[in-house]
Amino acid sequence: MDRISYRNGPQASLGGVDVTLSLTPDEAVALGVELDMLVDYFDTAVWTLAMLRNGTNSRPREGESAEVTAGDFYTAINDLGGRLIPRLQGILDASVRRQAELGGSLGDLALAMDTTKSTAQSRRKAVLEGRDRPHRWETWAVTGGPQGRETCDACQKPALPSDPLVTIADDGRRIHRSHTQL
Repeated sequence: MDRISYRNGPQASLGGVDVTLSLTPDEAVALGVELDMLVDYFDTAVWTLAMLRNGTNSRPREGESAEVTAGDFYTAINDLGGRLIPRLQGILDASVRRQAELGGSLGDLALAMDTTKSTAQSRRKAVLEGRDRPHRWETWAVTGGPQGRETCDACQKPALPSDPLVTIADDGRRIHRSHTQL
């Protein structure tokens, strides 16, 4: 099954290309209300890239020309620099941390990062041992936004589909199922 599909030309809503990104039910639940916001930021990235390459604003406000102005880049800078990039960095940092927790090798990390093993090691070290780690956006990547996700009372990490939280009968604490199988 294709996770990404395209409609081109006259079949597309605006005559160019419609892109459909399909999510599983678990993915949709994990992203929750933040999905619309993230898609909006991705859309800004694509629109800005097209604007930079074409030299025109394909989405001018009503009554305005397609000429690119400094003001057109307010949304780009705000959505990308202030919102999308910090979230992407959080996702990357959380991925590096989780890869290490699961026993991933530095060689595999270097290959994934398309860099040398020593550079991958220093980047992993920055994530794992940095002063302010995990930072706000790494925490966001793992626990979610405003609604967040319930965390384990033993290790403070969020519930995962592969390791859900269970209630301990004697005191009502919620911990990962894996903690009960020691």
